[in-house]
Amino acid sequence: MAVLKRLRAITAVAAILAATTLAACGGSKGDPAAPPTNVAVKAGDGRVTVTFNGQAGVDYWIFFAPGTGLTVDSWVNLPGAGVQRNAVSPAVISGLRNGQLYSFTINGRTQGGPGGPASATLTATPRLAGAEWVAGTALDAAELRGAVFGSPYVLVGTGGKIFSSPITDGRAYTALTSGTTADLNDVIVSGIAYIAVGADGTVVGSSDAAATWTTRTSGTTATLNSIAVGSGRFVAVGNGGTIVTSTDGTTFTPATSGTTANLRRVTFSSRFVAVGDGGVILTSTDGLTWTAATSNTTANLRALALGFGLFIALGDDGALVTSPDGTTWTARPSIGPVNVRSATVASQGVAVGTGGAIYTSPDGVTWSAQNSGSTANLLAVTRAIFGYVAVGSGGVVLSSE
Repeated sequence: MAVLKRLRAITAVAAILAATTLAACGGSKGDPAAPPTNVAVKAGDGRVTVTFNGQAGVDYWIFFAPGTGLTVDSWVNLPGAGVQRNAVSPAVISGLRNGQLYSFTINGRTQGGPGGPASATLTATPRLAGAEWVAGTALDAAELRGAVFGSPYVLVGTGGKIFSSPITDGRAYTALTSGTTADLNDVIVSGIAYIAVGADGTVVGSSDAAATWTTRTSGTTATLNSIAVGSGRFVAVGNGGTIVTSTDGTTFTPATSGTTANLRRVTFSSRFVAVGDGGVILTSTDGLTWTAATSNTTANLRALALGFGLFIALGDDGALVTSPDGTTWTARPSIGPVNVRSATVASQGVAVGTGGAIYTSPDGVTWSAQNSGSTANLLAVTRAIFGYVAVGSGGVVLSSE
């Protein structure tokens, strides 16, 4: 083990020395280049995006390090420093620590030559996404009700509307053909397969990364509100206590829920958990046999999130209950005067609801209101490669990074 550690250390030092040699001295044939112009840095969640105007044929290197005092000569001696070679604008520097100030500078070279003069050093401090939101172009849908982070991102809504955006984007969307005009309420992704559910038992799916969609057999005419996947089984829940399951995502069959309450959301983490009207919470280890749990609330529960070692259920009037295992639930104080419609957890918890309401949480229990800049009802939120995407009435699409 000690020998392995020494070898790794020698390898790391050799890599740094090689990079330093190229940065400071360069190869024998190329030339230094002028630094790029219009260099700018923008902080995100655990990342900073560096933009610049470069010249064709120039290999740009972005040097970065925590704190100040960064130069192309000193960076190698700064703890936590790094370099991104062959950088193209916009360049994303990820894996950074939120709340830590970082410095950035760029130089260039041609044909492996020495590094030229550096651009001015700029600073940025990464921070959690969820506090600042930007509206994108509204999409052609009365309501967007479901959103999922995948490759690509997929949004679904009323009238059978489906939209997608490349995983590298998440802000600009293209309309797809769903093959239905039924309202779609939720969508999930499993590998490259997507399944959306909606009104009158509608289920549509795609097996080719959302490119083409076909109608599936749901086994019900009840409205389906949510779908989840786990332990090799798809589970969709809906109005009147409806639950349908499938092992292939193509043909669904009914399961007995033991309730007639409308079920609004389902998720999976070691077990399936479904929530609904009147504080109903159901659990199942296999998606077939369901047991009622005591929720300690009578509020309509409409949102479920997983994070901080908790199942987190939210609903009307800011109702909040949490559970470490999906079976034992604790009622928490209301998060605020909002009817929550959707929630997710990435670097922090984000809940969205009526009137453009957005709340964030560091632990799933304590929530703070944020300014969305919108008064639209927000009906779905999903994590994104850069932060979060929230969607809702009027085809609104909001993003936060």
